[in-house]
Amino acid sequence: MTYRETLRPPIPFIAILAVLAASFGLIVVPLSVGLSAAIAAVLGGAVALVMIATSPQIEVTGSQLRARTAHIDARFFGEITVLDREQTRTAFGPEADLRAWSLYRSFTKGCIKIEINDPRDPTPYWLVCTNRPAELAAALDGARQLQSS
Repeated sequence: MTYRETLRPPIPFIAILAVLAASFGLIVVPLSVGLSAAIAAVLGGAVALVMIATSPQIEVTGSQLRARTAHIDARFFGEITVLDREQTRTAFGPEADLRAWSLYRSFTKGCIKIEINDPRDPTPYWLVCTNRPAELAAALDGARQLQSS
């Protein structure tokens, strides 16, 4: 089973930050309105492009999970748990293990916790935020089953 998701920020989030960046163009209004508009357009556009271009990807292909630049083989997957918002808050907050690997985005709908069963890896689990937690969990389970066979 193949799964792919890009965690792009919501449009309103991008727009707010782009407008905030563009507001720096107001600094040069006393010198030149045209220069001010150009600076605002360049800064606003640059912030929007950077936010979209640096959006992390989650991918399950064959028997491997890739999240951002990290990857792990399915043979090391332990228990896979879908977390709701409250459980996600707790997992990233009071119950967080600093050795855990995480991909956190505040605007996502859920999170997956994957226990890691690799004696050579001190990472106890991965926390991966996603907009489609049930689909990601199913893809991870499928990858684990593929690895087992």
